[in-house]
Amino acid sequence: MARSPWPRRRATAARTSGARLSNIPTGAGTPEEHRFAQVYAADRVGPMPYPNQPTPDVSEARGRVRALVDGLLSGVDEGSGRALDPLIASIASGWLARVDTQHADHHAVIDRLVGGARQQLAGAEAAHERDRRALEIARRDYAEARERLGEPPDDADEDAPTGPLEAGR
Repeated sequence: MARSPWPRRRATAARTSGARLSNIPTGAGTPEEHRFAQVYAADRVGPMPYPNQPTPDVSEARGRVRALVDGLLSGVDEGSGRALDPLIASIASGWLARVDTQHADHHAVIDRLVGGARQQLAGAEAAHERDRRALEIARRDYAEARERLGEPPDDADEDAPTGPLEAGR
C-alpha cells in the first residue's frame, strides 16, 4: 500500500478543544458546564503588564528628585529653581501615561466581558421564553387530554383511586 502524501490528523484525544482549555475532561460535564467553563477561562485572560515599565513608587521618586536637587543645589539659585520642573513633569506624565494605558486595557477587557454576559443573557432569555411556551403548550395539551378522557381538569379528587391496586379496595 502506497503512503499518503498528506500528514495524518492527530488522534481525537490529542486534539485541543475548548473543554481542554478550561480543565474540564472531554467526557465529563453537561454542555452548559463546558460553555461556562470556556467563558470563565476567557475571563481569566486580562491585559498583560508591560515588563519594561517599573511600578511607580512615590517614595522612590521623591528620593530621586531630592538627590538631584541636593546634587544641583550649589549651582541653583532661587531664580533657576524651575529647572527641575520639566523633570518632575516628565516623571508625572510617565505615571499618568502608564495609568491611562492600564485603564484602557482593563476597560477593553471589561467591555468584552460585559458583551459576553449580555450575549449569554439574551440567549438565556430566549431559551427561557421558548421553554415557557413549550410548558404552556404541554399544560394545555394535558388539560385537553384529561377533558377527552372525561376526567376533571384539576386534581380536585384526592380520594379517587389512582392505580389498579387501589381500585380493588
